Amino acid sequence: MHSEEVRILKGYLRIDTTNPPGNELAAAHFLADILEREGIPATIFEPAPGRANLVARLPGRGKKPSLMFLNHMDVVGVEPQHWSVDPFGGEIRDGYLWGRGALDMKGMAVMQLCAMLKAKRAHLPLERDLIFLAVADEEEGGRLGAQWMIEHHPELVQAEFIVNEGSFGICDMPGVRLPVFPCATAEKGPLWLKVALAGEAGHGSMPPDNHAPHRLVRSLNRLLGARPRPVLGPEVARLLADLGAHMPTLGAAWLMGHLGHPLIWPLASRVLLRKAALRAILTNTFSVDMLASGHKANVVPSEATAVIDCRLLPGVDPAAFAAWFRGRLRLEDAQLEVLYSEAGSTSPMDTELFQAYEAALRGVYPECVFTANLSAGFSDSRFFRRRGMVAYGLIPIVLAQNELPLIHGHDERIGVEALEKGTAVLYDLIRRLG
Repeated sequence: MHSEEVRILKGYLRIDTTNPPGNELAAAHFLADILEREGIPATIFEPAPGRANLVARLPGRGKKPSLMFLNHMDVVGVEPQHWSVDPFGGEIRDGYLWGRGALDMKGMAVMQLCAMLKAKRAHLPLERDLIFLAVADEEEGGRLGAQWMIEHHPELVQAEFIVNEGSFGICDMPGVRLPVFPCATAEKGPLWLKVALAGEAGHGSMPPDNHAPHRLVRSLNRLLGARPRPVLGPEVARLLADLGAHMPTLGAAWLMGHLGHPLIWPLASRVLLRKAALRAILTNTFSVDMLASGHKANVVPSEATAVIDCRLLPGVDPAAFAAWFRGRLRLEDAQLEVLYSEAGSTSPMDTELFQAYEAALRGVYPECVFTANLSAGFSDSRFFRRRGMVAYGLIPIVLAQNELPLIHGHDERIGVEALEKGTAVLYDLIRRLG
């Protein structure tokens, strides 16, 4: 007999909410039916045909501001020919539930939902309301989801604390023998730029001087030759110090706790930057992700374009970075287009939520390391942080590092035991925050 979490997630994974187009309405009704059977009213909003956001509230005594469980119903697309199972079959195999969204983030939604149901059934004496918010469109920027809810129904989504996605527990962090839960208290900001260079068309046997693809390649080489300055922000400093404290040698612990020292940082940062995962949270990054030019092998095209995904550290002004980018590539204003731009976002680490989340995790994983982190990605948390709410990103399950590519990858799956433990963590979090 499968647990409630497994039964619900199995059905939830079978609802195809690939975005685009999204079609979250069926998922919203699926969740609403479960909530309303338990006596928790749920309201569904349709910001566009077939798109949906759901909000439900378990009332407390109103003595403290609300706690919100935030999740998104949409998922990224699949290449079914590369999957071992039906991506939308909700199949159980080898102790895992397989399907698109199992990790990102229908599994977390079910943990949140089941923790809320358990709190209702246990008649927990809640000091604050508990809000369950399932939104559309996170995978395409959140315009029809979290952003729409805040703009159109801010009174329904006001909370002191928000628990969302953003990180996972890792069981095999290098140098640390214990499972590590890095909680994303901050995240970088996206800046997507398009470079478009025009040139002279012609025959490939006589390349013109004003050759658009060649000009683009030279410009991108100037970009790739840049070496962004590493910055040890407070979240990353906390992460590295906490990891160091659990390393086997005293020297490593001391060094990781003193990385910010002006005599240590120049040398230590060179070592840290050798790891792509650390470069992503220590520097502003840029990734050339789209290139387009030409239609025939022997024809010189008159235009060449590139789209670059820049991720900026909190505190970096996107407009100032775009200006640096333009200067680095020696572009005119008309040759650079800003496709998308948002600053990074942060929440304080010294909060009741941080302490309660650590205690709840230790109740299920007694030997774990709980710490802060800066997420190199961005999530719906940013919309709420702008309104002064504290939002943390952590899905309370443990993965091995070789399982991380399953997120947005082929054969996405979540362990049945991990799903049940995650529910236990979130239920204890509700209990502790009151």
